[in-house]
Amino acid sequence: MSAASTDSNVALSMGIPAATLSGGGRGDKFHSLEEWYEPVNSWLGPQAVLLTVLTLVGVEGVSEPLLQHAGSNQ
Repeated sequence: MSAASTDSNVALSMGIPAATLSGGGRGDKFHSLEEWYEPVNSWLGPQAVLLTVLTLVGVEGVSEPLLQHAGSNQ
């Protein structure tokens, strides 16, 4: 893991909670003419995103959500 500037910056600057999660694979020199990408274990990115979403919203009969539903008084 590493820190970097992301598309979440705009939402965060407006006070909207946001997260940018990896799409998997390896790459470097983003947004330059030398940018490169290798889809090494690229399936791990979408899998991690799905598991993160399911953890946050919960799975009925399996786990409680970590996030409250908007408008909820719980």
